[in-house]
Amino acid sequence: MTNEFHIDRRSFLKGTINRACVALAGLVLAGVTGRAVAAEPLSTAETRSIDIESVDTIYTDGRHNGFTSLARWRGKYYVAFRSATSHASPWDEGWEEINLKPGKIMLLESADLRTWKPTVVLNTRHDDRDPKLLATADRLYVFATSLTGPATTTYPQQTFMVSTADGRHWTEPVSAFQENYGFWTSKTLGGVHYVAADVDVTPPGASRRLMQVELLRSTDGERWQSVSVITRDGKRTEIALVFPEDDSLLAIVRQNVLLAAQPPYTQWQGVGAGEGERYKIMPIGIPGPAAERIEDRVLVCCRVLVSYYDGELYESGVPKRSDIKLATIQLR
Repeated sequence: MTNEFHIDRRSFLKGTINRACVALAGLVLAGVTGRAVAAEPLSTAETRSIDIESVDTIYTDGRHNGFTSLARWRGKYYVAFRSATSHASPWDEGWEEINLKPGKIMLLESADLRTWKPTVVLNTRHDDRDPKLLATADRLYVFATSLTGPATTTYPQQTFMVSTADGRHWTEPVSAFQENYGFWTSKTLGGVHYVAADVDVTPPGASRRLMQVELLRSTDGERWQSVSVITRDGKRTEIALVFPEDDSLLAIVRQNVLLAAQPPYTQWQGVGAGEGERYKIMPIGIPGPAAERIEDRVLVCCRVLVSYYDGELYESGVPKRSDIKLATIQLR
């Protein structure tokens, strides 16, 4: 294939990370007190820069690797990711002709962020994807949402869970919650774990899908219960949770929506949204968001439209190689 995309690797990665790591340094948390929620947009906030200290390849095998999750547990670092032959392995008729293999979940372990040991921790007969790590005092958990059948209005899914008490011996995959719930990254406050989960609530026979995202909670990482509906819409999916201030909870939605709630997190409202919920963070939305609080800022990272597949541009339906990289950044 002829490719006119020429750019050196570091320049590409630097530009990509700077576009994909949006400082809500961008969202200065002016106050999430009582029921009042205020946010100051990026244009009027104090400017903060994101500086890249290093970008290192930590896993490469010629396959399509991605959908990462990072955690530190018992003095070691862990990176979970999906390894497959393409971005997705759908059940649709005809896709098997291009030999797409279902994804499996792998885990990298390192004590020094330099040497990484790979292990396959979850590999069902389905397309296993979107692994998320949860580190507790007693165990390290991996949650992965698997596509379990052909699409109707959307693909049926199931979140599977495996865990370890020693980093060596892993449990067999079991269902983490009810069918059709897809877990995203969990957050912990006061010994309680919270996770946003996509769920298809489309009525039987409907021609358009209806999605909602629920907030679940657990005290042990294994038994989860529903707390509230964060948002409901035909396309709402992929939510990053973060505790921005005290015990308030912020939900950052792929479709450029910011929502906030106070304990017990049963009532959600738009942040800085005026009459509606929408809050423009990036023109293309926030695909696959991840969020962490750093000082008085919330740092949000996401996937961007251009992906570095061994020097080639993304093409829908065309398998491409992608490696797992670790970037060290400074928010100044």
